[in-house]
Amino acid sequence: IKSMKAALEQYTTNIERGKNNLQLTESSLSEVSTLSSRAYTLVLQGANTSVSQEQRNAMASEVDSIQKRLLQIANTRNANGSYIFSGQQT
Repeated sequence: IKSMKAALEQYTTNIERGKNNLQLTESSLSEVSTLSSRAYTLVLQGANTSVSQEQRNAMASEVDSIQKRLLQIANTRNANGSYIFSGQQT
């Protein structure tokens, strides 16, 4: 009975870790989607010939910020310190 109880506790722990990892992954991917849409919008706006160079520079700066944030998201770690997008790599 003790062995079965320990196994069930381990299963419960694993389920909670899995749920937490999935929630973190889902929120990260949602942010990636939002940032990608914003970058796409900026690219389309920048292609407009009526946009001034100052506006284009501001857009480029924002796209650069988006790129840096995407890199941060790609390197997100879970509560155990493992990268969430690394597959089997640590």
